Amino acid sequence: MIAYERPVRFEDVDAAGNWSMLGEGVGPEDWVAPAEVRVYRFSTGSKGWVGLGVQTSSESLSCSIYDAGHRLLGDGCQQYLNLEQGSYLLMIRLPRRDGAQPLRFRPVLLGLAGAQAEVPQDYLK
Repeated sequence: MIAYERPVRFEDVDAAGNWSMLGEGVGPEDWVAPAEVRVYRFSTGSKGWVGLGVQTSSESLSCSIYDAGHRLLGDGCQQYLNLEQGSYLLMIRLPRRDGAQPLRFRPVLLGLAGAQAEVPQDYLK
């Protein structure tokens, strides 16, 4: 968990090792408080389409995906990205706002096998 007052930089989090590993499917339940960020690392088996989602009761979260070169690849908590084989970082934030409460969520990643498997159409609806 990282509290932030300024934008969190991928390279700072990556170097500190302040992240959890995610695999295919629905990830573990987690909580994030206002002005905090949760960071997850995931890897793709080969080039292909990867779906990102977040199960939560609110639309208040902010999500970003970065590549190993610390480049932002996408923003939003529902993404469908064509990724190369490699390692990536998912950052989930809850911005500070008056009256905001901690929020429970579960990250969802599908298609990590890359071209070897496709994201089920049911998840894309």
